[in-house]
Amino acid sequence: MTSSNIKITLFASLVILLGGCASGGGGLSAPTGTGGSSTSAGTGGTSSSSFTALPTQPPGAVVPTTITGTLGTTSTSAFPMIDQTTASADLGATAVMATNPIGLVTAFKATSGAGKPLVAAGAAPFGVAFGISAYPDVQGYILSSVNNNQVANVAIMQMPDGTNPMMPFHYQTFGNWTNYTTGTGGWFSIGIPTTTAMPNTGTATYKGVAAGEYISPGFKAYQTEAYMGATADFGKRTITVTTDGTYTTPNATGLTTPSLNLTGTLRVNGNNFAGPISAAGLSGKATGRFYGPGTTTTVLSTASSPAEVGGTYALHGYAGSMIGAFGGVAQ
Repeated sequence: MTSSNIKITLFASLVILLGGCASGGGGLSAPTGTGGSSTSAGTGGTSSSSFTALPTQPPGAVVPTTITGTLGTTSTSAFPMIDQTTASADLGATAVMATNPIGLVTAFKATSGAGKPLVAAGAAPFGVAFGISAYPDVQGYILSSVNNNQVANVAIMQMPDGTNPMMPFHYQTFGNWTNYTTGTGGWFSIGIPTTTAMPNTGTATYKGVAAGEYISPGFKAYQTEAYMGATADFGKRTITVTTDGTYTTPNATGLTTPSLNLTGTLRVNGNNFAGPISAAGLSGKATGRFYGPGTTTTVLSTASSPAEVGGTYALHGYAGSMIGAFGGVAQ
């Protein structure tokens, strides 16, 4: 069994798992940091040029929503996306998202950096989108499409409206996608890249979460979740990314698995970063971006550090394989 075949089943449970942890059930607790300010805008069908313009869901408004329009007609602008497969990361990918009047994501369409369609979920006439309403601290979405052209799913971890203390994102989100028709899938990081001048001195610290999946040497699949931390050294042009408190969850009971904690020092190039990352018996590469405007001026620098970071990773080795994504906010 390949990881792409199990991806959406794992992630559907993963969203619920993180919700239970955020509300006091063990596992992870909320990071600090604001990641910028959020603004609400628009009603159904309006376009927005940034994630912060997406409306915040009112309490109790998370209900199934059937899509009746053509995919993309009410979408936001195309956002840059890092598409991570088990083989490589594509920094040139893009995706558009559509929302309805109460802020639910109703459509997601991704394209590779080479212009190849990757996945379209929530497409009319059979697509539905829903929030995970059982856990109020999680606003995840799973979009499904079953039509003549494609059977597909997209799982979006968190709406970037700043309301979730577990993932108070304003400029990014992450998740995974599976196209059952083509037999392909991946994890992604999507958002508004930093376009302001990057600092050339000083450091910045980020905290957040990571999620993904782990395949054991015996080909048993596990969901993973972890705290994520990152320290950017703008003078050295590096960012150290780590995870800790990693949980693996083959079922509703999480198991602490410190051997799957990740660590890596990545090279910063403009608003992107990439480099080696490892865990016990696993090695691979992480790829990420700085997201959002500068929010905090670093010591000895006139530029300010970006509000958020996010990215993806893929590792292989004698201990199995891992793939996933992460996001964090400035502290």
